[in-house]
Amino acid sequence: MRRRIVVRVANCAGVSNPRLAGFCVRMALTTPGLRGLPDVVLLSEVSTVNVAAVARKHAPGWHVVQRGRVGSPAAGVAIASRAPIRSPRSLVGSVAGFGIRMRPILSGSTLGARVTAVHAPPARAPLSRARYIARARTRRGLVGGDWNRRPGWMRRTSTRTYRGLRGDVLGLMIPRRYRASKAVGVDIGSDHPAVDVVVHIPAWRLRRM
Repeated sequence: MRRRIVVRVANCAGVSNPRLAGFCVRMALTTPGLRGLPDVVLLSEVSTVNVAAVARKHAPGWHVVQRGRVGSPAAGVAIASRAPIRSPRSLVGSVAGFGIRMRPILSGSTLGARVTAVHAPPARAPLSRARYIARARTRRGLVGGDWNRRPGWMRRTSTRTYRGLRGDVLGLMIPRRYRASKAVGVDIGSDHPAVDVVVHIPAWRLRRM
């Protein structure tokens, strides 16, 4: 027996358009895609948004983990799930520099899976980006977000399955023992389409939770 969950990766445009970010969060939680409504959403560029407050108003019953106060670097990524999120942990993915704030990596366990939300630094800071991606890849389970790398590069350099949209930088890393669908895009009003992937969590993993 496997558990089927829809994992959505969403960048909410909080850097390019902070006033739009709250709307994008709401759309990420409530917009059905070709795979249906999401069960878990891995969010980036949400520093300017209280994601839990948006969920309470527009998606009652969702659980949210987001570190730091609104506006802080720590709040830049968040996890939302239809089930409680256990054992949350945040670590520094890259330190501040080159005009880029600290970028966190946020993990938690929900619906039988360990999930992690990420947002790697942009190309103008290649060493910071490389260090961030290396640290993110040490997280087990499903790791998704804005990698600032194209899908081809992510696949060539990863030991995990990678799902993303051609030409874009959002995507999900998936353990090879998990079954996963192709990625499909969902318009949430952001400058990046959200990415939906159906993941089947293996029975052995569910027994351990």
